[in-house]
Amino acid sequence: MITIGIHDGHNACATLVINGKIIENIQEERINRDKNFCGFPKKSINEILKINNINPHNVDSFIYSSNFMHSDDHLKNYKSWHAAGYQEQKYEKQKSKIYLKSIFDLRKRQRIKNITEYFNVDSKKIFFMDHHLSHASAAYLTSHYKKKDRVLIFTCDGAGDGISSTVSMGFNGEIKRLASTKRKASIGKIFSRVTYYLGFSPWEHEYKLMGLAPYANIDKAKKLSLIFRKITDLKKGSLVFHNPSKLESSYIYSFLKQNLEKQRFDEISAGIQIYTEDLLLQWIKTAIQKYKVNKIALGGGTFMNIKANFLLKNLKEVKDIYVSPSCGDESLSMGSALYFDFTSNNNKYKNLSPIKSIYYGHEFSDEIIENSLKKLNSTEYKITKSKNIEKKIARLLSENKIVARYSGKMEWGARSLGNRSILANPSNFSIVQEINKLVKKRDFWMPFAPTILKEYSDKYIVNKKNITSRHMMIGFESSLEGKNKLSAAIHPYDMTMRPQILNRIDNPLYYKMIKEFKNITGIGAVLNTSFNLHGFPIVYTPDDAISVLKKTGLQYLAIGNYLIKKN
Repeated sequence: MITIGIHDGHNACATLVINGKIIENIQEERINRDKNFCGFPKKSINEILKINNINPHNVDSFIYSSNFMHSDDHLKNYKSWHAAGYQEQKYEKQKSKIYLKSIFDLRKRQRIKNITEYFNVDSKKIFFMDHHLSHASAAYLTSHYKKKDRVLIFTCDGAGDGISSTVSMGFNGEIKRLASTKRKASIGKIFSRVTYYLGFSPWEHEYKLMGLAPYANIDKAKKLSLIFRKITDLKKGSLVFHNPSKLESSYIYSFLKQNLEKQRFDEISAGIQIYTEDLLLQWIKTAIQKYKVNKIALGGGTFMNIKANFLLKNLKEVKDIYVSPSCGDESLSMGSALYFDFTSNNNKYKNLSPIKSIYYGHEFSDEIIENSLKKLNSTEYKITKSKNIEKKIARLLSENKIVARYSGKMEWGARSLGNRSILANPSNFSIVQEINKLVKKRDFWMPFAPTILKEYSDKYIVNKKNITSRHMMIGFESSLEGKNKLSAAIHPYDMTMRPQILNRIDNPLYYKMIKEFKNITGIGAVLNTSFNLHGFPIVYTPDDAISVLKKTGLQYLAIGNYLIKKN
């Protein structure tokens, strides 16, 4: 059974599932080079079909991961509406029920047409799934839990299909919704509005507020956090968020200006972070106490907040936690495809579809890599081929060189996981400034992250519950040795880290490279940051990788079995 899941909104993505297994998962931004692209992922679907030699007529089902999605023009203009603020409210208030239905019907026809005309397939093969069911599915069906485990599933984001958060029960491959909150009481929307208020890009730079929060005065930040409870709050014992002042979370720019003007930007960042953490903790504790289930799965963009996940992990009520990898809207196509496949097969699969590695993108052949290398000027670049490129990279890292690594299948999602990464010695704190100067241009307060070999993870992180962290989705407290040996790859203020804990089976060559580094330095980890130009998506093709090398101060690129060095 061949199923293709489609997300045609913010950070558009397409996923191929065959008989309950994810085969390919590609974000449109990687191909068209438009970061967080909003719209129909035509190129991603085409790439999936091409890589797997599938005729679109042989696809059994195309599944849209939201019942409703705005038009491409609306999505592209949405960030400019953030700038005006009041225009968004004016637009929304013009909508009558009749108008909404007409827009819904029109968009459904347009979305069906996108597939039938471009891929020339029967419209009977096209289906639609609820936005938060897709998030819940991405969190539950990909988890390490067994089918017979009872799992509480939480989804939380800005909004989708009129809902901003849900609580569901997962059991035997089925998902039963227990509670939901409407879009007007969205804590995700509040975070995005505050992100814009502070001069950053909403739907993209929320992580910068999270990274800035630890620097603030905690007492002042706690006072500011109470301001946001006037917009959206949670009553004791409830699983549904509400609006205490009847102020909808979408329309709060005037409120923010009135209440936050002249407050420090770090304290505002910490205030919204504390507010988000407090509400998520209260919400999830309430559900666990009510349903007596202590295994949880998390999905939706709000759970990209690794600091909140850090606190949830530490709750005494939580026995085990799973965060869907890259759980923003880019995970929707994965969730919808898996759930449709499961339900179409009457949940006959013996188990769920646990994700371990997420290297779902295209792997380019040696021939394609070699053709890209021919475009380099031999007087400017030295190119050598190696039978053991991993050992060469390890040696360079031990000498405090910065190396971009391009290898094998591309990782999917917001985090680089070694195959499209810039790597460095994690023990050399001064290298942070060098990476930022040469290529990353990150805000000065933002930390980098480590990849740690699993057998050494206990040396560097505090992990009493032995929580799995394969995809950099959870924050951890650093051990004393972690603070000393991984100083360049942890948060420089609160000393926490967002590790990729690497199993050999997940990425044998990347594992081998770090093991070689360990043999030289005694450190079983490396600093790992995404391989991209600031403001652009992670590199996709060999040409993309070489372009970044040319445009930045990077000196080394390991691509396939080749090492490129600038002369």
